[in-house]
Amino acid sequence: MIKPFRNIRQNLLSEGKTIKYLKYAVGEIILVVIGILIALQVNNWNQNEQLKKDELRILKSMQKSIKINIDEFDQTLNNQIQRNGSLQEVKNMYILLLNKMGNVIAKGKSLKSEYHSLVTDLENEIENNEGTTPSKLL
Repeated sequence: MIKPFRNIRQNLLSEGKTIKYLKYAVGEIILVVIGILIALQVNNWNQNEQLKKDELRILKSMQKSIKINIDEFDQTLNNQIQRNGSLQEVKNMYILLLNKMGNVIAKGKSLKSEYHSLVTDLENEIENNEGTTPSKLL
């Protein structure tokens, strides 16, 4: 303990002033308790500030991850749309081929006699679809 406080305490005890000493001791205890409470409050405040910083850091990290996920999702979606467009083109070719074959069969002609017309129609269909975006084909 600090020397002046020790001297005060010893003087009070030696002079037989026990009541004054007890008051002094209680006052000292109260001061220590108040000091501990202030230290705890400062510590709690520091912890709360650190938690806020951590929370902000985590939120920023999550925001960055979500942005990356959205970009990846957009890329995947665009790729899927392009694939679907290509599949739609193939389907259209098969439908055209099926219709032409149905016409050949209905007319009772041979495929050999209609082959040139069939190939020409397929080539025209391919030329018409070049440069078409997949969403237009759907």
